[in-house]
Amino acid sequence: MGKPKDVVMDIRTPRVRIGTEDILAIGAVIVAIIIAIGIVNKAVDAAQGGTIIVALVGAAGVAQVVKARRGKK
Repeated sequence: MGKPKDVVMDIRTPRVRIGTEDILAIGAVIVAIIIAIGIVNKAVDAAQGGTIIVALVGAAGVAQVVKARRGKK
């Protein structure tokens, strides 16, 4: 039995279908939160940490745009 091509890269559970874009976005947000905690604790420089957070949030946004475009097909 072959799977449809759009499902091959997804994690399927009995209840929820999690797309790879969602996993990427969730991971980016988690890492951004960890960097923010590092900035608060002064373990990470604020300028560098802020740049990293902006990049991670941007990557999460791009992942959601890709997901939205994939859903239109």
